[in-house]
Amino acid sequence: PIYDYSHADGCASITGGAFVPEGLWPAPYSGSYLFSDFVCGGIFRLVPKEGGGYTREPFLVGNRPVHLAFGPYAGGTALYYLDYFGGKVQRVSYSAGNSAPIADFTPRPDGLTVTLDGRDSYDPDSGDSVVSWSWDFGDGTTRTTPWPQVAHSYPAAQTYRATLRVTDTSGAVSAPITKDVYAGEHPPSITLTAPPTTARFAVGKVVDLSATATDAEDGTLPAGSITWTVRRHHGTHDHPYLGPVTGSAISPTYPAPEDLASTGNSYLGVDVTATDSRGLTTTVTRDLLPRKVSISFATSPTGGRVVVNGESRATPVTLTSWARYVLHVNAPNQRIGGTWRRFQSWSDGGAQAHDITTPWQQKTYTATFGPG
Repeated sequence: PIYDYSHADGCASITGGAFVPEGLWPAPYSGSYLFSDFVCGGIFRLVPKEGGGYTREPFLVGNRPVHLAFGPYAGGTALYYLDYFGGKVQRVSYSAGNSAPIADFTPRPDGLTVTLDGRDSYDPDSGDSVVSWSWDFGDGTTRTTPWPQVAHSYPAAQTYRATLRVTDTSGAVSAPITKDVYAGEHPPSITLTAPPTTARFAVGKVVDLSATATDAEDGTLPAGSITWTVRRHHGTHDHPYLGPVTGSAISPTYPAPEDLASTGNSYLGVDVTATDSRGLTTTVTRDLLPRKVSISFATSPTGGRVVVNGESRATPVTLTSWARYVLHVNAPNQRIGGTWRRFQSWSDGGAQAHDITTPWQQKTYTATFGPG
């Protein structure tokens, strides 16, 4: 490859790439190659280094892009990308001047106290950001804050019209956005009824998930008001696995780990959301943990090496696996203690190279070697 990078900085999954058309954007962007990394949530530009090779520089950060493409916009061309977690197609276009920021907010009532969340506001200009949020609560009071979230107590249980304007670091002010605020309403409650929190799952196991939801104003909510999303968590990031799916119950199948190295810090994460008739939501998150099993490998005579999932390992060694996860093992002919040895048998009766389905309990597998 002309460029590669370590996963140590949190970037670990290239999910899109596109060349900037010549002449579309000014230098140094014209003709550049852009690529996206889903895990660290950004789009980067390859930059030639003096003397050859490339490095990368951030182009756009803070989203979860999964595809990049240039397409038509306003008589010209713009960059489009799929924002997976945002559920949107985002557009990036060039403007010679400063663009105004974009205001957006979500009201979250809990009785007469309503939290207004303006974190979805943003500035489209590279290097610029939103620095103040100006609120008109719709009850005759206003407030400007340097942070995006504010709690406001309304005087009565009724519908108000709240408005937000935001200002960026260059002083540009957004167009106003106005939304209904249902003061006096309460968000729904949701209960994940199955499985129990103590459950542990084997690879290939069907996981039966069910939930119920109620609302102070609506009563028992129907199955269509419940939405599920299942994520594959790995280390510090997530991968999409299932959903969103609507219903009071779902039955996903527990997957195998990405690889043997990820068995210690991976699992399924479930987000289940209830939505009431006013559009108010509550989300509950549950981690579905695997059944971890310690698998040990040894040789006779001692001190030999075995290959597990393509990686040679000195024995004795103990690895973390998941129940029902298939391990590919091999005991190659080798020199042990200065003497050439030839494979004779595995303790489980398998061939020199064979598959092991991880059992539910700890187990040791020993490869025996004879004279070469």
